Order: sequence, then C-alpha cells, then structure tokens
Amino acid sequence: MDDLVEATESDLAYIAGFIDGEGHVSIYTSGNTTRMRVIVTQVSDVPLRFIQRRFGGTIRTQSGRSGRRDICRL
Repeated sequence: MDDLVEATESDLAYIAGFIDGEGHVSIYTSGNTTRMRVIVTQVSDVPLRFIQRRFGGTIRTQSGRSGRRDICRL
C-alpha cells in the first residue's frame, strides 16, 4: 500500500459516522494480549478504500450467499 493520507477533521467526522452506521468495534483478549478490531462491511469498496488510505488495513471481498451481492470488509 502507498503512503497513508493524513485525515482531515471532516474526514474523521465522515469516518466516525460511517463506522457508527455500517461497522462495529470489538475488543478481545488472547492470552496476555488485548486487541481492538474495527470492522466495516459494505457492498461497494469505494468508502472502504477512502478509510484504508487514511488508516491502513486490509479489504477482503466475500462472495454473496444465495443470490446476494458480494460484500467487502475492511
């Protein structure tokens, strides 16, 4: 991935609202390690790429089941 783009205040507001509506945040522990995970699921990868350019991460595409559309996760 190329260098990250610095997020503006309006970018952060957009991303916060997007995650609030389309994603979730989870905290989990494995052994002595505690991690936070932010997952956003969307049919289009465009908003996910916008977030990825500012914070990194991996976008994965999952095939839709029983005639449903493919989904993308960041």
